[in-house]
Amino acid sequence: FTRRGRPRTRALPGAVGMQAEGPADDSDVVACQKRIRTVSKKLRQIAELRAAVADKPPEPAQLQKLSQEGELKAQLESLSAELAALELCETHDREQAAEREERRN
Repeated sequence: FTRRGRPRTRALPGAVGMQAEGPADDSDVVACQKRIRTVSKKLRQIAELRAAVADKPPEPAQLQKLSQEGELKAQLESLSAELAALELCETHDREQAAEREERRN
């Protein structure tokens, strides 16, 4: 699912310029995990910066970085929700595949 709760869509092979709805795959989950790690790293750096400038006034570049904290926290929350949805879809897809396999046997 996208951040807005819509099903994620992927282009099917041979469908130039068209999008077809399809299940999320492992690459979506991995990409989301990577974005989460990136945002988490930025938040750690901001925490370290906040501690470093606690006793002196921050420089303009440091102020700019510190001002991004709220936005990054919101982004991390959104990405975490997206990851949970992707993992839920992936689990559901695996369960459906197992049920189809059971019916064949």
